[in-house]
Amino acid sequence: RARTAMHPAVKAVLDEDGVTFTGTAPWFTGWGAFSHVVLGGNTADGRVVLAVADAVPDPAMIIGAPLRLEVFGASRTVSVRLDDLHLPADRILAVLEKPSDMDPHGEIHFTVSGCSMGVSGAAVHRLREMGRTRDDDVLLRAADAFAEGLAAHWARLLEVAAREPDKDTFLFVRAEANLLALRATYAFIAATGGQADLVGHAANRLYRECMGYTFNAHNPDIRDVMIQGLARDLR
Repeated sequence: RARTAMHPAVKAVLDEDGVTFTGTAPWFTGWGAFSHVVLGGNTADGRVVLAVADAVPDPAMIIGAPLRLEVFGASRTVSVRLDDLHLPADRILAVLEKPSDMDPHGEIHFTVSGCSMGVSGAAVHRLREMGRTRDDDVLLRAADAFAEGLAAHWARLLEVAAREPDKDTFLFVRAEANLLALRATYAFIAATGGQADLVGHAANRLYRECMGYTFNAHNPDIRDVMIQGLARDLR
């Protein structure tokens, strides 16, 4: 959402006294609302260093202006430029061998699936409301179909929560939730005649929320599963 330009990745240099961060973190959500922020950077040998910093302006931590986002505009999201910011050793939370060690089992994808399903629920509500107002059977049948898909996915989420799934299962559940949200949202946009371009229209809000929630906690793993799902059955 905030990747409007490429920024130098955050680099971390460990020494006996702590860690030094240099580079730009594209976004920090909640500036002014939190007292601390967790910073992450890559070392030259590919490890990831996580450390806690005070969330206050500093000559070595330069805070950008609030970003103009298409979604979550009130989130106080800013970019943070780190210019040899040194943190002592007691501020280091973890040194991971690789980025995937931050969430080795992919639980984050299960956690945020509910957000995408909330988008689907909103689309169902809008389609059904419009179908009744217009006495449009096509919209009503579409709303019913998406509602059935949403109920089935909720049941699948509960089934997954009751056992100990592997990472592939978490990714599949998240991808299916995202794909349902995308289909339902675009069905409503089509029903409005494409009025998602109109700021203030319900279709515009739903489009922005769909974009925001389906790309929340986005990483290469979910990217690959999403692209495969979108391209499914095309050949």
